[in-house]
Amino acid sequence: MVAALLALTGTNTQARVARRQMLRSEDPLISTAARAWAPVLTWLMFGERRRLRIEAEAAVRVDPARWTRYVDLTVELRAWNALESSVALALPAAVAAFISALVG
Repeated sequence: MVAALLALTGTNTQARVARRQMLRSEDPLISTAARAWAPVLTWLMFGERRRLRIEAEAAVRVDPARWTRYVDLTVELRAWNALESSVALALPAAVAAFISALVG
């Protein structure tokens, strides 16, 4: 249980650091695209945020070097989000096992 709590804290922190790194990019197109980015696929997004993300990514995609940097940042952030989610899903099982061991 302690390991799951530490893992959740660590992965959450890493996800926030990766997101902040995207938002603070010196490249204004990448930081704009980062504000519209979400861990879900674009086709699952709705409304103004979806439109902004499509437009921002189209602007970044024009320059291959920028696009590569943006993709690298989003891949890192998506990986941390996935890891954080998996740990968050495992945490209740760890808590249940801990309680079961105490009661058991």
